Amino acid sequence: FYLEGGKDLPKVANPEEARRNYHKELTEHLEKRLRDLEAANSKLRQLDVIKDDFIKRTAHELRTPLTIIYGYGRLLQTAPPIQLLTQSSPEIGAYVDALVESVERLHDVINEIFTVYRLTTGQIELNLAQSNLGEIIQYALDDFKQAAQQRNVNVEFSRDGWPTKLMVDFELMRLALANIIGNAIKFTPDGGKVSINHVETPEVVKITVHDSGIGIPVEEQHRIFESFYSFEKTEHHSTSKTAFRGGGLGLGLSICKSIIEAHGGKIHVESQGQDVEKMPGSTFHIEIPLTNRVPVPVDVTPAP
Repeated sequence: FYLEGGKDLPKVANPEEARRNYHKELTEHLEKRLRDLEAANSKLRQLDVIKDDFIKRTAHELRTPLTIIYGYGRLLQTAPPIQLLTQSSPEIGAYVDALVESVERLHDVINEIFTVYRLTTGQIELNLAQSNLGEIIQYALDDFKQAAQQRNVNVEFSRDGWPTKLMVDFELMRLALANIIGNAIKFTPDGGKVSINHVETPEVVKITVHDSGIGIPVEEQHRIFESFYSFEKTEHHSTSKTAFRGGGLGLGLSICKSIIEAHGGKIHVESQGQDVEKMPGSTFHIEIPLTNRVPVPVDVTPAP
């Protein structure tokens, strides 16, 4: 025992006094740790306010010049001198189109960031009104019609039979469903298929968005709704809303989840895994209450 460094316990003349001293030291130590923790939390709250203010200011500062650039870009697309130049040099028209498309993409990125900020800080209030769900989905699909045709992705959807008096925020629900549909198209190879269907129960409408794409790794499926998360590796990243495996900030699905849950609904995904050869596909399941419910605030900040 002694060879291994063991020592005799010190003899205590007054065990009760020793116990009181120990409790006092322990209490002082815990109180100090608590004060340190409160100070750290206060600092984090201050940083959070600074972060929110920075996001708000940055989004505003970027939107103003982007609006001007976009406006001039659209003017160039239709300007007679540019059209004459394009007839002799088609690449000039392509340059202008690429400029406008890039500005639109940057504008979308800024909107995504600002939407997350507004959802996080509770600055978005649902404007509930009776809405035609089929019409909402059709509007969402219109954003991807051209891209789907160019990539020969067959989107199966019929407006018939969808609920026509669903109490939702039309624009936010369109945004949520557009993110899901865009995600399905993006991870489906050229020539693939995306299908959108629904089933009604007395309480909810269940929407399914199924694609014949690469699928989602099983171990990553519980994280895909986190803000700024993407299961695609960085080396595969390419900035695009619709190109096959095109990347983004990883905000689309978190925004979608927040909007769906704010309507009292829920969303989850099913996939057998990711396989770029077998293309197992993915199915997103969305449930939205058919009755008007009080919206519940949802936090979309990234998980620690």
